[in-house]
Amino acid sequence: MAQRKGGEAESYYDVNQVPGGQSNGQYAPPPPMQYPPQAAPPQAANNNAYRGDLNPKYQQPPPNYGQNFQESASTPMAAGDGKQTFDQVFKLDKPKYNDVWAGILLILTFLGFAAVSGISLQGYSANKRLSGGGIYNAGNTFSLNTNTIVLFTFVLVVALVLSWTYFTLARAFTKQFIWITGILNILFGIGTAIYYFVRHYYSAAVVFAVFGIFSIVCFITWIPRIPFSVVMLQQTMDVAKSFGHVFLVSAIGGIASVAFGAWLKNTIHSIVAGIYGSWFFCAGKPGGMPTGATRGAAKRAFTYSFGSISFGSLVVALINMVRQAVSIAQQQEAQGGNMAASIAFCCLGCIIGLIDWAVQFINRYAFIHIALYGKAYIPAAKDTWAMMKNRGIDALINDCLIGPVLTMGSTFVAYICALLAYLYLEFTKPGYNDGGTFTPVVMAFSFLIGLQICQIFMTPIGSGVDTIFVAAAWDPDVLMRDHPDLYQRMVRVYPKVQQMIHA
Repeated sequence: MAQRKGGEAESYYDVNQVPGGQSNGQYAPPPPMQYPPQAAPPQAANNNAYRGDLNPKYQQPPPNYGQNFQESASTPMAAGDGKQTFDQVFKLDKPKYNDVWAGILLILTFLGFAAVSGISLQGYSANKRLSGGGIYNAGNTFSLNTNTIVLFTFVLVVALVLSWTYFTLARAFTKQFIWITGILNILFGIGTAIYYFVRHYYSAAVVFAVFGIFSIVCFITWIPRIPFSVVMLQQTMDVAKSFGHVFLVSAIGGIASVAFGAWLKNTIHSIVAGIYGSWFFCAGKPGGMPTGATRGAAKRAFTYSFGSISFGSLVVALINMVRQAVSIAQQQEAQGGNMAASIAFCCLGCIIGLIDWAVQFINRYAFIHIALYGKAYIPAAKDTWAMMKNRGIDALINDCLIGPVLTMGSTFVAYICALLAYLYLEFTKPGYNDGGTFTPVVMAFSFLIGLQICQIFMTPIGSGVDTIFVAAAWDPDVLMRDHPDLYQRMVRVYPKVQQMIHA
């Protein structure tokens, strides 16, 4: 299937707009860039050979796609359609299960979580009369009870519905999506802050007012970068509408996020990376998209790459655990009056926060490498770091707003969940919350539920943009040759892209 021309992305920018002082009413295409010649993609005669480009610092083999793929006994075709499968396009020379120990550790963690959940449910069942059977009439007036369970159920349902609505909003109003997200986030952040001030709940009012002001500052500074981000978002949504099962993956992942967290988000990211990688490298070829791209990417994520995804998730979890321990230590030292130790722990927490950001940044692109090439976590992270340094793609990524915009949208859903929790506690007045002792805790937990679920729902959009960036860095010639429409629109709104992908 050839690449679809035009689409929503084409309509956003006037093709006759005049850049940089030209006055003839015609848009002149950018001059050709001078960059080191790239090696031609491997063809059927030698699909596994890669000569690399002339930059000795970074050599990454493109996937096993060929323009003249021929059916043979050694390369079986998909049944009856004459197309390659995902496993044939992104062939693993020596398929193996990577980072098995991390996968086993994750399974043991799941089993431990299930055991603790079972014990908790058994304890709840044994004391159900004390905890109550619904919103009201609970005998327990000193700790969280059934009233709170009902609240969190409501929060989960609201978070799921709003997250899916927000995802479909991106599909229906792609051109306006970034503006809608910013405006809704600012209005609702400031609006809830005013409401909390009116209700004399000043601690929440101050927190949400700070969030709202921060959102205003961020959005104003983002405005110059919105056109480039819109191009990338529209191309991502065009691919999602035409290829693979991106929306289905988002729906399943969002529902499953009720039980699983970071690992599920990373798994969805890897599956979607397989879909967009298939589109980038194959949509412009005579054979088109490989058969069963979604199924093939999911199979690899849950088999060969299961341990590697678990490894990356484990690294982040360990950093967060240390960060939490440092935060607790800092609070204890502050309460004990030891300001020097409190400041030291605060600085240590900031350093760990920076490490956490760096690891998660690398993980986003390492998981794409894992999804397409099936490498273990450490080699994939090393290759990703080399690509970032030598291709200059990190600057390109930083100038794209999709990630921050999706986080802002998730914060909007979190605002609503926190407000729901506050109103619920105000109207039901559970006995354990006399004086509002538990209100901040319940609101914070509801905020995190909404934030996490919406982020998982929106993972496929960010994953699509990230995969296009990484694939363009791996093989810029494919972007210019097979997706000239996308390349020209990127250059039109962000000319520096020419230097960055050929660095």
